[in-house]
Amino acid sequence: MTTQTTTLPPNLTRHHYEARRRFLQKAGVAITPWYQLTALERTAAEQEVTSSVRR
Repeated sequence: MTTQTTTLPPNLTRHHYEARRRFLQKAGVAITPWYQLTALERTAAEQEVTSSVRR
């Protein structure tokens, strides 16, 4: 069995992250804006978005 990797467009990943951030902000949870993420944090966020899209 081969694992398929999906690379999403950067704007889609950023949009999903920012929409989630605004939702969490309304719930009282603060997370870092996309433009302030470190390279490692951005990679983790991209992997999280990719895995949620595959579901």
